Amino acid sequence: MSYTARVLVMGGVATEISFSNYDAGIPHNIAIREVGTSGTPLFNGEHLTSPAEIDYEIPALDATKSYEFFCGLHANMVGAIELE
Repeated sequence: MSYTARVLVMGGVATEISFSNYDAGIPHNIAIREVGTSGTPLFNGEHLTSPAEIDYEIPALDATKSYEFFCGLHANMVGAIELE
């Protein structure tokens, strides 16, 4: 899969990701899964509706694996998580 959006996260360390939803009346969130998996995400953030911001506390991600983030409500909204 080719990603246009990317987020850089330190591997093996819990981190915070700031998220902004600018779509009035449309809920979005950030969820994280290992690339190639489905089912319950490793992280599933609170849904935000219309202009709002939140800081998500993301658990430590294994630096030896590949992850992607996505909107749990809109399957076409996907991006890569790059671990350093």
